[in-house]
Amino acid sequence: TYMVTTFKTAGLNVVIGNLFGMSSLTAYDFSMKLVSNIALLIKQLNTALFPSVSASYSSNRIQRLLKWEIFLGLGVMLLLILLAKPIIWIMGNAPIESTVFPIFALLTALIPITLTSGFFNELVLTANGKNLAVFYVQILSFLLVTIGVAISICLNVSLVVFCTILIVSGVIEIGVLYLLSKKTLLL
Repeated sequence: TYMVTTFKTAGLNVVIGNLFGMSSLTAYDFSMKLVSNIALLIKQLNTALFPSVSASYSSNRIQRLLKWEIFLGLGVMLLLILLAKPIIWIMGNAPIESTVFPIFALLTALIPITLTSGFFNELVLTANGKNLAVFYVQILSFLLVTIGVAISICLNVSLVVFCTILIVSGVIEIGVLYLLSKKTLLL
């Protein structure tokens, strides 16, 4: 799973550099580093909850935790959007604000997506021994991003549209994880 995720992340930088140029890659990379580091910090909540959830798993508890994680992810996303301009000014200097702001605002949607997909992967599926299912969903996620890249190349889209395609692939991944969790009676 980590290999697929790493390959997907590294591949996106190459694709963005080739499709949109180095200044767009800089805006994407700057935004993605900020968003992914914040998402990683928040995702540690799942790691902290894992022993407790796996020891006393119940559908009611999982559904309550899922609601809290979605609320937390959306809250952090909104907070980052509100603080985007000062963050960009402090971290990246004022001249790049107009380039980075729309990309950063869009990529903040990856925070609730990362948190929710991590929730399903770690606390629902892995906690119940469905490791192979997690791997298959990561392969599906990689394929969705690959299809998004192909669409971007064929339609010659902007970086904003490309980032939107990435977000849509994450939402589809969450949908698949949700359906898989329901199908296996884990939710």
